[in-house]
Amino acid sequence: MTTTSPSEEQLRNYKLARLRWDWLFLEQKLKRELNMKKKSITKKPVAKKPAIASPLNVGSKVFIRAVTYHYLGKVVSITPTEVILEQASWVAVGGRFNLFLSEGVQSSAEIERYPGLVSVQKAAIVDACEWLHPLPTVSV
Repeated sequence: MTTTSPSEEQLRNYKLARLRWDWLFLEQKLKRELNMKKKSITKKPVAKKPAIASPLNVGSKVFIRAVTYHYLGKVVSITPTEVILEQASWVAVGGRFNLFLSEGVQSSAEIERYPGLVSVQKAAIVDACEWLHPLPTVSV
C-alpha cells in the first residue's frame, strides 16, 4: 500500500472544516451557558428592601377606606383575605378628609358603631392609615 501525502488544497479544506466545526461547537456551548445564566439570574432572590411599616398591624387603630364603605376600628386579626376590627365604626360622613385624619371626628361627622367584630375584605380595601385619635364609643 502506498501512502500519498495530502495536497495543500486538501489540507486547507481540512483546516476550514475543522474551524467550522470548532466554531459551531463553541457557538452551541455559549448558547447553553447564556441560557443557564438567564435561568440563574431569574432564580436569584431579589435583595430585600427595608420593610415599611403598614398601618394594618394587630393592635393598631386604623381608618380604612374600602370600595364602598369607610371604617374605623382596632385591628384584632389579619388573615390572608380579611382584616378583623373591634370597637369598629362605619363612617358615613367624615367631613373634610384632612381635618378628619389630623384632628379626629368632627361635629359634622356621621358615624355608626358596630355592636361586635367587623370583617373587612382585603380585596375591597382602597387604602388604610393609622388612626391617631380615640375611637368613637357612640354613634354620632
